[in-house]
Amino acid sequence: FQTWLSNRKTDPDLLANCEVLTVENVTHIACGAGLLGSGGGGSPELGRLIAQQFIQAGKPIHRISLEQLPDNALVLALGVMGS
Repeated sequence: FQTWLSNRKTDPDLLANCEVLTVENVTHIACGAGLLGSGGGGSPELGRLIAQQFIQAGKPIHRISLEQLPDNALVLALGVMGS
């Protein structure tokens, strides 16, 4: 799955104005996800580790707003938690 996702082509114009996440950003996002999902469902740690591996391998993770997404965009949930 990671190889397929990594090989997908992305429109460079779409990503031009997007924030590239850092390991620190991902750590903060995982912490927030843990707090927001405090009703149960598990730890956000696995998602944080996967994202960290991508970043450390030189594969950027971009934060994009819903308004920037094209209507035909492929969107994947890489982590799921909650009750």
